[in-house]
Amino acid sequence: MMPHSTATLRQRYGEDVVLKAKVTGGRLIVDEPTDLPEGTEISLVPADPHDAMSVSERERLHGQIMEAIDSPESEDVDSATLLAELGAMRAEAPVGG
Repeated sequence: MMPHSTATLRQRYGEDVVLKAKVTGGRLIVDEPTDLPEGTEISLVPADPHDAMSVSERERLHGQIMEAIDSPESEDVDSATLLAELGAMRAEAPVGG
């Protein structure tokens, strides 16, 4: 079976398609009920404990980022500076906020 894209899974099952896995003996063990079809391939990404965004919030954020990048008012910023600024903002942010 061909792997489904994230967008295809969201269209079919809604944005709450979340599977949790634990590493046991060097293997990912998924013990979550699902109605995904047999043979469906999924991508597992390590969860960020500080990330409380829903799928729709993340998509909206990514859209806004792309709009900002394409804006004629955008400035060129090197990645090291940007990452340092984001890291400082994250360190200052209250836990859970």
